Amino acid sequence: MTVWNKIKNIDFVVSGVCLAGLVLLTVMGVVMRYVAHNPFTWLEEVQKALITWIAFYAGSAAFRTSGHVAIEILVDAMPEPAQKAVGYLIHAVVVGTLLFLAYNGLSLAMLHAGVEKTTNILKIPYWFIDSAVPIGCLLMCVNYVVTAVFGTEDEEVISYE
Repeated sequence: MTVWNKIKNIDFVVSGVCLAGLVLLTVMGVVMRYVAHNPFTWLEEVQKALITWIAFYAGSAAFRTSGHVAIEILVDAMPEPAQKAVGYLIHAVVVGTLLFLAYNGLSLAMLHAGVEKTTNILKIPYWFIDSAVPIGCLLMCVNYVVTAVFGTEDEEVISYE
């Protein structure tokens, strides 16, 4: 696997590791709560952070592989020139929305960094959790534009060569 493929697949790796950690911690939390009667008090904080990171990094991977749901019945019923116009409008709305979310996510992360806000139990900085929003949205935007211009890859996204 080339260096570019490793960089390109960082969203798969991050979301996969976070998902595996979330499942493992949740199962351990259930066992500790109901079997050992000694629940993890910090579990919810970690779960919220992992879910945030999963959502934004997996969203990026979905944009690259065209994994998002698209309902095209109305667009397909339009004449060819209207289909192109709607396609360009959709591209502009998606990119604009992602850039808006990235900007506001960065603003939120910077606000939390400025006031040094942390989670109650583990003292995880909120800027670290919030950083998934601008990073994930920028990755989604890049993957969306690249996919729109060049199409999706025919090869398997993660290969084990």
